[in-house]
Amino acid sequence: MFGNSFNAPKVVIGLGFGDEGKGLTTSYLCSITENPMVIRFNGGHQAGHTVVHEGQRHVFSSFGAGTLQGVPTYFNKDCTIFPRAIVNEHNSLGEYGTVPAPILYVHPLCPVTTPFDIQSNKLDEDNRKERHGSVGVGFGKTIQRQEDFYTLYAQDLFYPKVVKAKLENIARYYGGGMHKETLANFYLDIEDCIKIIRVDKTIKDFARAGFNFICEGAQGVLLDQDFGFFPNVTRSNTTSKNAMELLGMLNPEIYYITRSYGTRHGAGFMSNESDAEELGLKNNLDETNVSHKYQGDFRVGHIDSQMINYAIQSDSHFSKGCKKNLVITCLDQYDLDVDDFLSSIECKLEKVYTSYGPSLTDVSEYPRTKIVS
Repeated sequence: MFGNSFNAPKVVIGLGFGDEGKGLTTSYLCSITENPMVIRFNGGHQAGHTVVHEGQRHVFSSFGAGTLQGVPTYFNKDCTIFPRAIVNEHNSLGEYGTVPAPILYVHPLCPVTTPFDIQSNKLDEDNRKERHGSVGVGFGKTIQRQEDFYTLYAQDLFYPKVVKAKLENIARYYGGGMHKETLANFYLDIEDCIKIIRVDKTIKDFARAGFNFICEGAQGVLLDQDFGFFPNVTRSNTTSKNAMELLGMLNPEIYYITRSYGTRHGAGFMSNESDAEELGLKNNLDETNVSHKYQGDFRVGHIDSQMINYAIQSDSHFSKGCKKNLVITCLDQYDLDVDDFLSSIECKLEKVYTSYGPSLTDVSEYPRTKIVS
């Protein structure tokens, strides 16, 4: 089934509420892997994974974090797509000049976010007394609509009559219309999007071609719809669950990611919360999403090993028998005592990596004197 260059797949999982450094880690793994392919297996265009490669900085949402290196991306059926976001990011990547043309493969059954989903998402958040912490781009609404059988799939975008009929039903589902110009632009976005995405390949096709898979998770385990703190969760499995199901009998390596301090956007439980000044953060002026009308303010705090252990325990239901590694990022912002922190981690770790900045050259294996067990 596999080409000569086959290595064990790698799965990148955030252990917090997102913003851990999954993009950096994915990009780093692409740089040390022969013939890599990035697989997105949860979330959608609400992701914001910042990568710096050869001086070029980009925040990925609709393409994998290896794209600056010419690595193709595959969106599994557990991911949503939004045509406008794909087109915008594709065009933005094309403006860099030195970046290879981005390649995006999409499972035919990826749910498609529509302007109706986004509008309803924002209206719900605006009408709530207390924010849920939504990014406001319709991800959760898309998932709920699909579960209610008002589906729109990636494969449907290639059939204009199907799209028109389904959008009319979706409009009725939400009980309202849409500004004609917004809807007209959505149809134009679809026309541009289907020139970019490909829905004609499967994971087995890529495996036979010799690609080595790097599965890039979105959000973090503490936002998981099954293990997070409801109602401030995402409508997604942010553990390795989807990746393990996708990979079948393969036994991947897991790369768990955490910053050297805790972070969270917006409302919801957060332990050990502090403010940036009290925490003593430095070099943190280039944060990707500091504040957001719907997502809320960016919160920080001391790292909590109990929450880290809980997140790893939650993921262990799906990753039994897998080698597990830990990546600690943002050590240039907060000087964590790594040895002391590792002594509190209950999971046996194969390797530990540390990162002191956003560049791939800032990532290195941490020299430990003992294996954590």
